[in-house]
Amino acid sequence: MPDAQTTSEPGQDLLDRILKAAATHPNRPALSGHRGRTLRYRELAVSIVATAKGLRRNGFSSGDRLLFSVRPDPEGIVLALGVVAAGGSVVFVDPGVGSETFVARVALAKPRWAAAESVVYAGASLRPLKALTRRAGLVLPDYTASGIRTLRAGPWLPGVPAGTISISALAKGRGPIDAVPLPGLRDDPDAEATVVFTSGATGSPRAVVHTRGSLGAALSVLAYRYEIDQHAQVYTDQFMLGLPALAAGAHWQLPPLGFAPRTDPARFAKGMGQATHTFLTPADLAAVLTAVSEHLAAVPTALQQILVGGAPVLPPLVNRAAAVLPRVRVLAVYGMTEIVPIAIADGADKLVADPDGDLVGRLLPGVTARLTADDELIVSGPHLAKGYLGEPPLQEHATGDRALLRGDAVILLGRRKDRIIRGRTSIYPASYESAIEAIPGVGHAVMVGVPDETGDERVVLALQPAGQHVEEHPLAGVPKESNTRDEPLLAAPAPALLLDHPLAAAVTAALPELIDAASLPDQVVVISAIPTSGRARLPDRTMLRRLLVELAETTG
Repeated sequence: MPDAQTTSEPGQDLLDRILKAAATHPNRPALSGHRGRTLRYRELAVSIVATAKGLRRNGFSSGDRLLFSVRPDPEGIVLALGVVAAGGSVVFVDPGVGSETFVARVALAKPRWAAAESVVYAGASLRPLKALTRRAGLVLPDYTASGIRTLRAGPWLPGVPAGTISISALAKGRGPIDAVPLPGLRDDPDAEATVVFTSGATGSPRAVVHTRGSLGAALSVLAYRYEIDQHAQVYTDQFMLGLPALAAGAHWQLPPLGFAPRTDPARFAKGMGQATHTFLTPADLAAVLTAVSEHLAAVPTALQQILVGGAPVLPPLVNRAAAVLPRVRVLAVYGMTEIVPIAIADGADKLVADPDGDLVGRLLPGVTARLTADDELIVSGPHLAKGYLGEPPLQEHATGDRALLRGDAVILLGRRKDRIIRGRTSIYPASYESAIEAIPGVGHAVMVGVPDETGDERVVLALQPAGQHVEEHPLAGVPKESNTRDEPLLAAPAPALLLDHPLAAAVTAALPELIDAASLPDQVVVISAIPTSGRARLPDRTMLRRLLVELAETTG
């Protein structure tokens, strides 16, 4: 199968584009928080440079990494851009992933700096707040003991480490401003800019490294289809969409901190106001469409485009969007952390059924693609990540998706490796199943995604008890002799869902120490026998998925 390739001019550096937009449109609104604070482009540029200068003045060096655990707001976005301007890189890490996962990620990233919200620091130190923050999954290690310098977002609170620097004070330029050029404003496309962790086993984290050059190229590739100019207003908390807005001189408006559209779609729709562009996952879009169609929220009259991604975008959802928001153009984006976007499909194209599979769009400028002997899609481009942290550089990326290339059109045929997509998270079951099978009483564990009508997936963990058929022995608290996959899967003539089996509760309690929080299953079920296929009697995930749907309908 021949490669499909298009070409484009190399993208400008991310910071260079934002600062040039500030010079061109100094008085235009650039960045607004949900509380109404708005930075104009002149203020944004001054704040970025002041933050970078302040960091350097406090000992920040070129190549330093900063752990970024601040929810998106103007202050946090200025900090992230200031870190890059200072010659460092931003390591995005969520303190809610669980203590063991968080510590493993910190160990891999080897940061010299960390930024978090004041209340999270306080919660890690003060007895009255410890229980509250632990219930929320917000746990920070002792940065001071590790020699990591700290910054805070928000006011000083008891429990914040001594010597912690205020992010807002940096942005306000307190202290002398020298004339030394900032390293992050020099032309250096190979400089590390961001580190983003992907889903993985608790003790084996993996992180994608992007450079200033790959991020700048991503902006250019995305702008090819996503029509943003200086008159646009973008409503999102996603850097992938907000940064292109700033580079174009547009207005980036942030929703409330930590707000998920599907939890209160009417509030999200109302918050869009005069926004012309937004980003939603398929599940979020479905919830917003329901709110609008049921008159719980007004039709967003200024909205022009919705970028939809993070999970498969199915024709029924696009059809609903066309009916509820007929004047809004829906664009379905296909990509992943390593390289995004790869392709973008117009909503109208998604409505034309393809007999071969799921059309995800045409390859974007600069993206090259080829297929392996077993039809796995391999991609590359100027916005490909530098690589995985601590691993050799990437030349191309294996997507894990089986595909068909029809000219420059990409049609997905299915997944080559098991991957579940829930919301904005990709989950790889193989990273967790062996660890779950080490729990006493578990014979075999299989995680599958059960899709809903929006294309999102509900994660179900199916357990087969150890030892023998559960009809012969209930196995309450009985350990198994072997927890390895060498033990053949038990074949039951009629697999049954075992409601209220004690193994489900035991495994559910143990999971937070084995799986990062973003990958925890929505449901844990015990089944008499997990279906298998082939001579090797490997789990048949397709049959299991179908079986779980049927059993849920029968018992529901």
